[in-house]
Amino acid sequence: MPDIKSMKPLEDILLGVLSSHKGKENAIKSGELEKLLNVKGSVLRNLINKLRANGNPICSDATGYYIAANSDEFKKTIAQLASRKNSIEKAINGMMGILCCIVSFV
Repeated sequence: MPDIKSMKPLEDILLGVLSSHKGKENAIKSGELEKLLNVKGSVLRNLINKLRANGNPICSDATGYYIAANSDEFKKTIAQLASRKNSIEKAINGMMGILCCIVSFV
């Protein structure tokens, strides 16, 4: 896995690649990005998340990753991320509900 110091150049390279993939119809598959950047899927997802957190309009769906071409694409990605967040929160809440049982059992 690349160290923290090497992440910035990868971010720049990734943004450069994605800049030629504007709009859903021009999406690039994660596997192709992984090969281009020579990184694993988890590293790619971390890079994407960091770039999104910094305000880059990177969208994704089953077709791959792309730069939003319009507000509809952007809104769909936000809705998808919100749905994932809700699912993760439900899983956390479920696990927190059994934590007391596990702690008292051990």
